[in-house]
Parts: sequence; C-alpha cells; structure tokens
Amino acid sequence: MSSPQPSPPQETPRSRWLAQRQQLLEDGAALHVLLKKANGAGEHLLVIEIGEAALAGGKIADRVPILQQMGRALAVLGSSNEARILLGEIKTGRADDAETLGLLARVGKDLAAAAATPAERLVFLREAQQYYESGYRHAMAASDRGGAAYCGVNAAALAVLIDDVDLAHELALSTLEQAAGDDGYYGVATRAEASMILGKNADAEVLYQAAATLAAAENRWADLASTRTQCRELSLKLHGRRDHVDAAFPCGAVAVISAESLKADQTELEPELSADVERRVSEWAATHSVRSVFSGARPGWDLTVLEKLQDSGVETHLILPCTVERFVELVLMPKGAGWAERFESVRAKSVSVTILHEISTADPADGVEFTERMIAARGALLANHLGFALRALLISEQLSNTSARLWTQANLALHVIHPENPALDGAPDKDAKAEPVPFARALKPASAKPKVAVCAILLLNFPKYSAMSDDDFTRFQTDVLGIIATKLALSECPPINRQGFGGNYLLVFDQLFPAAAMALSLIEALRLQNDNAVFQPSICLHAGPVWQMINPILNLYAHEGAAITRAAALAGGLPAGVVYATETFTALSALESLRGVRFEHAGISVVDGYGDRLFRVHST
Repeated sequence: MSSPQPSPPQETPRSRWLAQRQQLLEDGAALHVLLKKANGAGEHLLVIEIGEAALAGGKIADRVPILQQMGRALAVLGSSNEARILLGEIKTGRADDAETLGLLARVGKDLAAAAATPAERLVFLREAQQYYESGYRHAMAASDRGGAAYCGVNAAALAVLIDDVDLAHELALSTLEQAAGDDGYYGVATRAEASMILGKNADAEVLYQAAATLAAAENRWADLASTRTQCRELSLKLHGRRDHVDAAFPCGAVAVISAESLKADQTELEPELSADVERRVSEWAATHSVRSVFSGARPGWDLTVLEKLQDSGVETHLILPCTVERFVELVLMPKGAGWAERFESVRAKSVSVTILHEISTADPADGVEFTERMIAARGALLANHLGFALRALLISEQLSNTSARLWTQANLALHVIHPENPALDGAPDKDAKAEPVPFARALKPASAKPKVAVCAILLLNFPKYSAMSDDDFTRFQTDVLGIIATKLALSECPPINRQGFGGNYLLVFDQLFPAAAMALSLIEALRLQNDNAVFQPSICLHAGPVWQMINPILNLYAHEGAAITRAAALAGGLPAGVVYATETFTALSALESLRGVRFEHAGISVVDGYGDRLFRVHST
C-alpha cells in the first residue's frame, strides 16, 4: 500500500498578502476579497495592516470597502470607538448601504457587551438593532438579498434581546425568504438563526450543524465563533440556557508546543524514534481536535512535529526570537543545511510568523523563556477568540528542557510526550519535585552574562520636562514624584526595580497586571492633582527579556536591555495623559487573563525606522 501523500500547502490570507502585495495594492476588488477572507479567518490585525497600506498607497479608487473591513476588524478587537471613527469616514452617500450600517450595529453590540449597567446595555442594544433594521430596509429597497439576510437576521436577534418578539418574528420570516437557496456559509447560518428565533428548534440545530461543517471545510473558525456566540445569547434568552444547541458546533482546540531541541552533539533525530513520536503527536492532536498550533521552530522536535501537523491539515503559527536571517544563521545552520531547508518549507506553509525582536543582536538562546511565553500568549488569544480550548504539548525526556514550569503556572492543560519512554506519556505528575531552573537550556555554565528574566516594563516620560521653570521643578518634586512615590509605597505588588533620571522613570514588574494597574492608577492620580500639562506623563507598557545586573557606576541593582530602550523610545513619542501598551504586552496579557483592563487598538508608532502596533489601555 502506498503511503498517503502530504496535503498541499493551503494558501492563507497572510501568505497571499506577502506573495502578491504590489498587485493587491492596485486591485481594489481583489484586496476587498482578501480582507473579507482574513476577517473570516480571525486575522484581524492583518486586516488593519493591509488596510493601512492600501489607504496610504492611494491607488484604490473606492476606499469604502477597505474602510468597512477595517471597521469590522477593529470592532472585533474591541476598539469600538476607533471603529466608529473609521466608519464615519465613509461618505454620506455611501453610509446607507447594508454593510456599513451592519458594521455600525456591530460596534453598538460590542459597546453593549462592555456596558457598566443593564440600562446602559439596553440603550446600546436598541441603537444596534435600529442600525441593523435600517440596513435591512435599505438592502430590501436595493434588491440586495445578501445584505437583507445579514442585517435582517441580526435585527431579528437583537429584537429578541430587547423583548420585541413581534418584530423579531417579522424580520426572521423575511430573512428566511431572502436567504433561501443560499447554500454558502452565511446563507446556512442565517437560516439557522432565523429558525431558532421562530421556534423551529429542530430545523435550527440541523442548519447550525451544516454551517459548522462548511466553516470547518473553509477554515472559517472566526465566523463560526461569531455565529456560536450569538446562538448562545439567543438560547439563553429563549430557553434559559446558553448550551441549548452547543452539540451542533464542533469542539476544537488551539495547541501550544514546547519541545526539547537537539543536544549539543546531535545533528539528526533517530528515524524510527521520530516516526513513533510523530504518530503519538498525531493521535494527541486528533483526540483533542487541534485546529491550530503555535510553536517555535528549532531543529529537532519543533520542526519535525510541525511538518507532521501541517501534513494533517493543522494550521501552524511560528514564533521566532529574532529575524529569520539570524535564526537560520545562529540556530539552524550549526545543525546542518537540511534543517534550514526544512524550516523554510514549514515557514512557507505557516499561517503566520511572528518575529519578537526585529532589531535585537542578542543570542536567540537568551530569549527562550520570552519566546515560549509568547507562544502560549498567542495561542491563548486565538483560543479565546474562537471559543476553543487551549492545550499545551511538551516533548522531552526532562521537563526542565521545556516550558513546563511556566505553563503550569499559567494553568494550561499539559500533555507530555517522552520520546524514548512512551509509558510515561500523559499529564505531568503534579507531585513531582519542581525543577530548580525552569529554562536550564538557556543558561550557559561557562558564561559570565547577567541573568535574563521576562519582565513587564512601565516607562514614564514627561515630555515637557526640559521646558520646566525653577518653580515647576519644586512642584514636580511634590505634586508628581511625591504622588508616584506614594502610589508605589502603598502598592500590594510594587515593582521589583525602579530607575529614573530627569524626565524618564522606569518601573520593572515581574507580572503584567501590577504594571497595568499601576500605570492606570498613576495617570489618573496625576490628572486629578495637576491641571498643568507640564506635569502629565506619557506612559508606555511593554514586556520582554531584560538583563538583571549591578550598575558599576551607581553600585545599584539595575535592569537593562533592548526591551527597555524600545519602551523608552516609544514613550518619548506618545501623547501625554494616556496609557499605551505594545502588542507584545497586550498579547502576553491573554496568558495572565488580566481582569479590569481593556485594550483598544491605537495604530502603529514608527520610531527609529521600526513600527510597533500600540493599544490604548483603559480600566473597566
């Protein structure tokens, strides 16, 4: 019997964008199709990246479809105010089409979900329902059946939530007519939702199952997550339980992988052992319905497992500690050119490749812990967005050679594969003695380098400091530095280090939440105390590996590193009075499940030739 042939690489929105960037920037219709596909796949930051490039290029005659898709992406990311502003750029003559009105309604739904009181929630739901219904009426007048079905079913669903049952039934009946004969994903999902609203529960369950099957075949997990979320809202309202038709939706998981790299004297894996581990990984992935995987790409088990999962149709996402060129030179080539070739093949088939340090010249081995934190954080973000379980796979004979300790602290569901001891496979023994060093492979015994740790960074910059008068300095000491010192002294989770001079102050934390809470507390306290703009700081939250060392000039314990200098550079260009966080800090927040903090997309800040995507930080 011939062995099964590997499935061909699947084109992803990102791979198409990278391969056809110039052509797409000159073809508005093709670009619009790509943006819709990216939104459907959950690649919302990619939508914003592409949209920004298209609008800046000035070669797209009709900007409206681009703005619509960017607005949708921002709404999904929770940046409701920015989505409203963006959608407001659409000319008045085009602001009555179903898609724009539907997106404005979507923003209203997001605001309702974040409302502080039931009364406020009801106001936003009614506003959103009116937008959807207006979009439905306009689409009907324009004989736009797709737009009528989309806006109609959402208007009906929100009518249920605001207790207007008669209107809900009227709109649902009309929606069934408009979506009749549409066997695509949206058509089937629309009929499922309309059937549930009308009380046709058996029909609804069958149609939801059909929609889920289409979503799985077309990789539309983000679209399916949206459908499932609204289905559960309707189920709670109509049947008193959210899980009324949960069985119609496929379960799934996002996996994160931490595997032991090749040993110092090793250049290849033993073929029979490799085949056996690949089989065990495939069985584990199938058992848990793994749809997407986040991993590093070191030679050895990383690349071997990624190849196997790609052949099985699993989406892969790579997290690299440095640029591709440095990674190939320093990590792959020392083990042989064959590993570099395998890496390029895996990279080409991956849905995304995240480079953590575009400008760092540090040894990639020094960033092992940070890389694996980001692997887990990126996985957690996607799992949360899709409503999937998050599972962690460790491949090693010794847990100290993986991120077991870190991921255990994050309460991830762990499964260990011991390559040479299959009998030990399974969940790690919780009673086993903890390894004294969580990332032993990153430490070099013969090295005199300072210790590296992943930390949260809070950088305060006072942009008006250089313009202060003598009187200002006196007030600065009491009304600014005094307030900051008091907040730090009273904090239950104070920074592990603090440094500062002039108009820049650095606070280093060992966790993200205390850093975010302190930033929000400081910005509010300084705003209330001082009405003078001179005393308002810009604040940047960042995270990354930093060096712990003794400063020989000051003879004090200090933290240094590229992550800190980058935070300082960014803070210097930010407006005062607002807290901003980098994409790295925002992503890592998913791993710590921060409560009481909301991130809103704010755009890209370019400093020293490199751009960082930033998010405004709000207290909830």
